[in-house]
Parts: sequence; structure tokens; C-alpha cells
Amino acid sequence: MVKKPSSRKTTPKSKQETPRDSPRPEFMEPLSPKPLTPPPTPWEILSMPEPEYWAMTERVQKMYREIERKNYEEALLNDLNRPRFWEDRIEKLEKEREYFNKKRGWSAVDMACVDRIDAQIQECESELDRIYAVEERLEVEYD
Repeated sequence: MVKKPSSRKTTPKSKQETPRDSPRPEFMEPLSPKPLTPPPTPWEILSMPEPEYWAMTERVQKMYREIERKNYEEALLNDLNRPRFWEDRIEKLEKEREYFNKKRGWSAVDMACVDRIDAQIQECESELDRIYAVEERLEVEYD
């Protein structure tokens, strides 16, 4: 049998190197013969004992939590003086009341819920009136 010539060139088996026989490439060799040391811990960088470092970290975290809590409370208080907050609240309460408006008959519990919702809407409207009165007074003073 005669082999047909192929268009693919191959190297004879005897000349091919196996992966185990090939030399290891230079780029894979370590750069330095010394073993790698782990990076220093934060308390070593700051030159302080570990318990003192953790106590300091806890104090700083507590301070930031307190600052965030104050900022959150201030944002809530600022919202109470914005008309949009009260208008959104009225809209939400009216959507709650809409459920009862669609009912054919109200039980005593339903009436109590509606009265509670109506009272909350009334409070929101009085807050809106207060905010608008302050805004009008400021407009008159600065005009």
C-alpha cells in the first residue's frame, strides 16, 4: 500500500519532543530565590498592638455610624418641611381609602380604618397649610 501525500506537513515522531523532555521556559522561573513573605498586617504598619488597633477601629466605626444616624435624622426632619412629602403621603392615604370606597358595605372595623385614614389625611393637610403659610410669609417679607 502506498500512502497518499498529504498537504499537511508534520515532523517525524522521532524529532518531536514530549512536554516532559522540553526545557522549562525562562519566564516561568521565579524572579528571586527567596520565599515570599506575607504583607504586613494593618497594626504592624501603624506600629501598635493588635488589641489597640481593633479598639481604635471600633471607635472610628462607631463615630461614623453616629454621623450617619444624625444625617439620616436631619434628612427626615427636612422632609417634614417639604410640601412634596405631605402631598405624597396624602396620595398614599387616598389610595388606601380607595379600597374601602369600592366596598359595598362597611363593617365597624372598616369604619374605624376609614376614620383613621381620614384623620391622617386631615393632619397632612394641616401640615401643608402650615408650610404654605410660612412660605407666603417669607415671600411677603422679602418682596
